Amino acid sequence: MKINSSHILGLVLTVVVCLLGVHQLLVVEEKVEPMIKEIVKVSKKDDVPSMPVIPKADNITIPVRPKYQQLVSVPKKAYQPKEISPEKRENLKNISPRISTLWKNKKGQAASYREKNVAINRLGVNLLKEEREAIYDYFRSGPSNDVYDLAVIDRLMNHLDNIPSIAPEYLGEMTNLVKDKTVKGSVRGYAMQHLGDIYNTRPTLRKKLLNVYYEGLKDSSSDVSGTSVMVLTYLSSHYENIDKKLLKEATVELVNNEDTWLASKISTISAAGRLGLKESLPEVRHQVTEGNGIVMKLSAIHSLGQLGNEEDITTLEEIIGDPNKKVFAIAAKKALRSIKLRF
Repeated sequence: MKINSSHILGLVLTVVVCLLGVHQLLVVEEKVEPMIKEIVKVSKKDDVPSMPVIPKADNITIPVRPKYQQLVSVPKKAYQPKEISPEKRENLKNISPRISTLWKNKKGQAASYREKNVAINRLGVNLLKEEREAIYDYFRSGPSNDVYDLAVIDRLMNHLDNIPSIAPEYLGEMTNLVKDKTVKGSVRGYAMQHLGDIYNTRPTLRKKLLNVYYEGLKDSSSDVSGTSVMVLTYLSSHYENIDKKLLKEATVELVNNEDTWLASKISTISAAGRLGLKESLPEVRHQVTEGNGIVMKLSAIHSLGQLGNEEDITTLEEIIGDPNKKVFAIAAKKALRSIKLRF
């Protein structure tokens, strides 16, 4: 039987990898190469003698594994807000070039949106513990004044979402961020949204995640409550273990609470329609005509289509016929069609 030389080469490399690890391939290259050439010569003959013994790696020095490969930290058992001193914060900003660019560029100036995105593209997954700490601190203390700043934070969170080995640590850090009321509500809302996104991909963390979502329903003074409602509304249509009674009660309360944060009010008005909460109908009607801003009114019109009845047909027809309300016309037409299909 003839042995293909490429098969022998693959076999030898596989054995070497198993014995020494990928990091040792370069070290043993010189010892293995002559042996491979000898085997290839033998493989060209009809009668193949017994395979030569692969030399042992006793004399090869194995380098110490770098600390950055210790990626998983111990998950937090309870919420403990982090207090970072100004000195440590400055040190975190300068911990590595790929992290420091989030704050400043090579000229020492505030990094541009483009420079930050380039830095995020180069992050990789083998992040030092100190680098990860710097990113978590960036969520808390980094710029978050406009949509561009929030887009950078969103991209950073997406990057960490996709590193499975830091999942327990990530859950603890993001939970702390959600609960830390010294952080802007918009950033905390983003954090809750990302915690909602990982419910599907981290089955072992679902029990802890649900507790975070339920706790978030109580935070009516920020984006957190509205995001929690939207996360749980989505999950309730896919999973049986969601406490639907708690979700519905919290949603109605947030809809009817005058002090609910505007962004959360918009989210809960939308969720009320999806969940079929008739108790929210009076407030939904009010927001259709008196709502604060275009987004609020569009959300309310959409929910009115899901919750309303014959009484609401006239209101929707008036919106459609008003030339000053063209921005709402499409939503109103859809809502009107939905009501007429039911009545």
